[in-house]
Amino acid sequence: MEMTQEKLGRGDRPEGHETVLVVEDNDLVLDLVVEMMKDLGYQVLTAIDAHSALWIIQHDNRIQLLFTDVMMPDHMNGIDLAREARRCRPNLKVLLTSGYAGFDAGERGATEFPVLAKPYRRAELARRVRATLDAA
Repeated sequence: MEMTQEKLGRGDRPEGHETVLVVEDNDLVLDLVVEMMKDLGYQVLTAIDAHSALWIIQHDNRIQLLFTDVMMPDHMNGIDLAREARRCRPNLKVLLTSGYAGFDAGERGATEFPVLAKPYRRAELARRVRATLDAA
């Protein structure tokens, strides 16, 4: 999976200061996403599965964005996680990501959440995270 970290000037990418919970079961991808998010100024918490993520969401009110992979190793996928997270925290912003070529958000009933396709570049991640956080 290729997610690149192209070099951009500070004015070329939207940045933030909010707290983001990144949920990803692939350690290499998780490390890269965390590095990119921190470089963009975000505070980052991590979880490797949906159940851990839900516990964090229920116990840490700083989280403003849930950024989760759709495909998860548990019985609960990223869409299920997003829906359960919203039950706990109705105003929580959610951005899904998927590298699964056969994933169709409409078919899976996930049209209520934006989806960022993998692989993505840092600038695209920055734009989509900022847009999701700023959405009404």
